[in-house]
Amino acid sequence: MESFLARFSWDAIKDDKYVRLGMLGAWLAVLFCTVHSIFAQQSFSRRQRVFWISFVILAPVIGVLCYLPVSMKIEDYQHLFLWKKKKP
Repeated sequence: MESFLARFSWDAIKDDKYVRLGMLGAWLAVLFCTVHSIFAQQSFSRRQRVFWISFVILAPVIGVLCYLPVSMKIEDYQHLFLWKKKKP
């Protein structure tokens, strides 16, 4: 089991500056899309925008994952809720 878990470490990755640059580029793209969504697609107040942007930047992975449900507009995804029974 220990040899299996050893595969999932930074030591096992054959990385160089290009891999790290690619990872940084991918993270910056996700961060840009999240901040753009906060500014352009949500009707947040200034205080809410400051909260979400600081949360996304200061707690990177947790911030993006916590913002994801807030960013989805239910009216755009009505097909996801068709399985719910309607009340008579």
